[in-house]
Amino acid sequence: MSKAQGIVFSLSLIIVGVLSFKLYQQSAQKEPEDVKAAYLTAGDFMLESGGETFSSKTLRGQPYILYFGFTSCPD
Repeated sequence: MSKAQGIVFSLSLIIVGVLSFKLYQQSAQKEPEDVKAAYLTAGDFMLESGGETFSSKTLRGQPYILYFGFTSCPD
């Protein structure tokens, strides 16, 4: 490798390093998104099974977790 190629390579590494650091600083200054709030929307629900209806109004005033489990997934 010639001396000129070494200098160009070194300068390229320095420029990439400085730009990467600047991008990192910009991303670190942003406030983190609340990812859960974007995907887990709250609201009333109603489930029907075999002619019976079950809704979130039945559970009002009590803590609850709603989970849908899958027994088979082709993926």
